[in-house]
Amino acid sequence: MSLLETFDHLVQPWRLVFPQERTFQRTYRLGLGLLTAPAPHLTSTVLCTLGRQFRDWSTEYRVFSRSPWQPRQLFSPVFDHLQELLPPSPSAPSSGASPDRNLPCS
Repeated sequence: MSLLETFDHLVQPWRLVFPQERTFQRTYRLGLGLLTAPAPHLTSTVLCTLGRQFRDWSTEYRVFSRSPWQPRQLFSPVFDHLQELLPPSPSAPSSGASPDRNLPCS
């Protein structure tokens, strides 16, 4: 599966988070731009990456200021698929780790 296909699969549940389809489309576009934008990852950088630097930005900024959504609703679908998307790594945190063990915190 390509990066675009994976991104599309992960963010389709966002359609239920936003009250309007056009808000979902803006958020989808901003998320894709965030993945491809160079640092710094600012909204203005994302808009320039998307070729929208000469258009009115107010609708994109309203996604963050006016649209009623909760971050948890956006990121839960992504976190639900992390284990299948990330390759196993010996340095990755163990899924059996728990904060109640007597290990020093860093």
